[in-house]
Amino acid sequence: MPGVTRMASADADSRQEEADISRHIAAGRDAMAAVAEYDQDAVDDLARAVAWGVLREDRCTDLTACHAHETELGTQHGTREKIQRLIRNALADILGEPSVGRIGTDRPGVIEVAKPVGVIGALVPSTNPASTTAFLAMIAVKGRNSIILSPPPTAAETTDRAVTYIREELARIDAPRNLVQMVDRPITREKAHMLLEDADFAQVTGSTQNVEAGETSGTPNYCVGAGNATAVVDETADLESAADKIATGTTFDNGAVCASENNVVVDERVADALIEGLRAKGGYICSPDESGSLAVALFRNGHRRRGLVAQSAREIAAAVGIDVSTDTEFLVLRGGTDIDRPAFAREKLAPIFTVYTDRGFGDLLTCASRILDVEGAGHSCVLHTNRDDRINRIAREIDVCRVVVNQVGAFGLPGAGNGLDTTVSLGAGVWGGNQLDENLTYRHFITTTRVARPVAESSPSDRNLFGDYAGFPEG
Repeated sequence: MPGVTRMASADADSRQEEADISRHIAAGRDAMAAVAEYDQDAVDDLARAVAWGVLREDRCTDLTACHAHETELGTQHGTREKIQRLIRNALADILGEPSVGRIGTDRPGVIEVAKPVGVIGALVPSTNPASTTAFLAMIAVKGRNSIILSPPPTAAETTDRAVTYIREELARIDAPRNLVQMVDRPITREKAHMLLEDADFAQVTGSTQNVEAGETSGTPNYCVGAGNATAVVDETADLESAADKIATGTTFDNGAVCASENNVVVDERVADALIEGLRAKGGYICSPDESGSLAVALFRNGHRRRGLVAQSAREIAAAVGIDVSTDTEFLVLRGGTDIDRPAFAREKLAPIFTVYTDRGFGDLLTCASRILDVEGAGHSCVLHTNRDDRINRIAREIDVCRVVVNQVGAFGLPGAGNGLDTTVSLGAGVWGGNQLDENLTYRHFITTTRVARPVAESSPSDRNLFGDYAGFPEG
């Protein structure tokens, strides 16, 4: 009876997976209990230990090489930068910030006491396993939480090594290793979903399917939004600078960043000049036929083709049958003036973007909004302009959680070089179906008890409250 045998085997596997997750969660709770009385300085040392676990030169080099070999995604330079630059910046952001015990508030008679959210279950992506693992672990321990990470099978070894290095550093400062754990291999989707359901708090940085699993797990969560960063270039922009920044963003790590520029909407009056600037930066401008072929090739049955994700422009062009020169760094699709072909407007996760044209700032914003309706609602925009009034206008009219101005989207949207929190996880708010509407940081991994003491009750008069509204005379 092979069918019955397979069912029995599946039930046994499920019970074992449930037992594995329960064991990890129990170990995480024990680790949290061991650090429950840590003060702020000790907690900041936990964050330093996590960061140093992946930043130390030999470890960073190993993780970079491991990721390249295991996933064949992105570039070694990009992987290294995401570890070295992002983790350093994120650590600098959070050191010294209050996350333990009494934290500041300016409300009279109110004090706030920070507490952990608990054992965090987190899913990490194959595109950024080492940097995501380190970042999430760092902001977790900043709040005296423990975290259990579940990577995809395609990035299990890289994640395992990152976790091992982090645990070694925790042990070096006599902190419990089990503050940071990875689920046991073999890793399955069912096991990952069990983790999300059984943890105290869930966080997913990764595919749309995994985000949906996190948001429907029944567990409090902060999950990421679908990326599809769209750049708007008006007629006042510094076109050379805009071309350079767009090229830098789309080519960084072969586009394996949710904040990379995927679409560009440019005023038709300066479109030709921008295109020439992009060509000078290594862009290959696809013909209409090539654009159509490439857009079709990028997606299969509505999903991105894994074999083209985060590959070089030359490799992708060769796979599609487009002849490009050896100095080609990225591919430009010509979307024209309409976005009726959704494949053109979607997130590519590759060094490819689509250029759309329109005339007048209002129409540029309308086009950008329509692109985000296809994919990336609520996520991010980049604006290239020399007019301050247009900065205010795009913030009012485009429903995204972040806009960076005259910056590289792949760097600025996750918080490099500006005042945004440094992160690997970008929420898209209610527009994208997320609870998170900002850059994920340690504040999202603490919860607070608020204590209110009596204060003198103010009794403002009706005149002060309503004034002219209710016809009260002045004076």
